[in-house]
Amino acid sequence: MAKVNFAGRTAVVQQAKQQADWAFIGLEINDPGPEPLPSDPIILEDRVIGYLTSISMGYRTGKLLALGYVENGTLEMGGTCFVQAFAEMRAATRHSHHVYDPGNDRLRS
Repeated sequence: MAKVNFAGRTAVVQQAKQQADWAFIGLEINDPGPEPLPSDPIILEDRVIGYLTSISMGYRTGKLLALGYVENGTLEMGGTCFVQAFAEMRAATRHSHHVYDPGNDRLRS
């Protein structure tokens, strides 16, 4: 935004004034079972509130971790939801998407 004049600047300024429709979140999948796939739904109280974008086993953390988008304001930090994987509902907990070394301390050591 330091650049005064660029194509689309007006639209970017207008969009920055509004709250985002979607929130990017991290999830820890707690239940054993099949690993979800990208685009699998995130469900809260029998309603689809978002979708997964990536899933991977965190080998340093020992946790099955996922990233995704949910409707803004629907799932607070530490809140629980479900992820549907191959027709199975798996419990998940929202957490920061910075699970391992959130301050980049290992990188700076």
